Amino acid sequence: MNISKKLAQGHSKTINTEIVEYVGQSESRFKDLLICVLGDDMRLSQRASWALGDISLKYPALYNQHHRVLLDSLKQVQNHNAIRRNIVRTYQFADIPEEYEAELYDICLNFVNDIEEMTAVKAFSLRVCERVIEKYPEMKNELIQIIETNQSLWSSGLKNRGSKFLKKWRNLNNEV
Repeated sequence: MNISKKLAQGHSKTINTEIVEYVGQSESRFKDLLICVLGDDMRLSQRASWALGDISLKYPALYNQHHRVLLDSLKQVQNHNAIRRNIVRTYQFADIPEEYEAELYDICLNFVNDIEEMTAVKAFSLRVCERVIEKYPEMKNELIQIIETNQSLWSSGLKNRGSKFLKKWRNLNNEV
């Protein structure tokens, strides 16, 4: 299968599922998909990022050699917000190597704090930050402050996620 040609056929769950199954656990096919995600064609990047996000759930080991390129991508202006959303969604579940934890935490913290950022990116970023905080609880105060400062501006779903974080981590405030 030519992934680019398949993506050009349309944006549907069927096509996405076919691509996810085709890539499977193949490193070379995953690299082909990454080329589409990070390429200049906005439409293909958007469609490919959906498959990328789904592959992270099924085959998280494929990400092991690609963290650097994914994190670098998060720091750049994206062709489509779906790319950032699906990469951050990935890190809710994928292993985060220790060498990238602080950098990913900072990236996601900035997304949570950015008033212009999309709600889904903020929600996924909250979870990614929490995953890092679970390992390094001394980092929680910065995120607590950001949530308290911005929560009134958020959607009800994001407020709910932020409230759950606050409830859990404020109680641990005196333990760290």
